[in-house]
Amino acid sequence: MSAAIPVAVPAGRRGRAVALLRATGPAGIASAVVIAIATFVALFGAFLAPYDPNLPNLSLAWVGPAGGHLLGFDFQGRDVLSRLLAGAATSMLGPLAVVVGSMIAGTVLAVTSAWRRGAAAPSGACSASRAGPGSRPPGAPSCGRSRRSPRRSR
Repeated sequence: MSAAIPVAVPAGRRGRAVALLRATGPAGIASAVVIAIATFVALFGAFLAPYDPNLPNLSLAWVGPAGGHLLGFDFQGRDVLSRLLAGAATSMLGPLAVVVGSMIAGTVLAVTSAWRRGAAAPSGACSASRAGPGSRPPGAPSCGRSRRSPRRSR
């Protein structure tokens, strides 16, 4: 009789994502749930709105929660819950645009810096190396010099 040898089966992508989420602890899981709900509302909020978000009714202005209107009415008598659900998509587009723009700018700067071997660094980035002895970690190259040793001619 042969003994069975346990074999580790690599977890799929979903398994790794769940493991990483669990590793964040309760705060990370709660944050992920809030982000998932906000994304769902942003995608489907206009379809979930129970009333027309732009329909005014001045006789209901400033009325608090009543009947099927869970959050009440604003100063023009529009349903506040419907306006929140309908406006969620536009309020998520602004931060999304900032994140995408920052990623593009960072990628362009990183590629440019790598292409030019650090020449695209900000002008004040090398000022610490000119400050004097001991201002750089041992073995770190000074600004403007390559880390590679020069080639010797034969």
